[in-house]
Amino acid sequence: MTFIREAAITRKTGVTGSIIIPVSPNYTHHVVAVEGSTGSVAVTFRPSGFTNFQAFSEEQGVIEEGTSATFVQGSVDALLISPESGDTYKITVSDY
Repeated sequence: MTFIREAAITRKTGVTGSIIIPVSPNYTHHVVAVEGSTGSVAVTFRPSGFTNFQAFSEEQGVIEEGTSATFVQGSVDALLISPESGDTYKITVSDY
């Protein structure tokens, strides 16, 4: 697995299963793009200073395979990405 952190962009390749992506709590918009045979991908967030991840509203917390979505949530320090499939995939998270 490779890991690149450029300003507010995180890219990971060769990922299997769920992964926690650190994000900047200074940004409110987090764009998540996934490529690979993942099936539906659930995205949850951890508010800054919290221990547990929380769900976005039901219609916002899922990305369909091979697509991207923008999540708007302030003061978040991590996203938990949980694909339906256990296949290898790529992910990019951009914060702004």
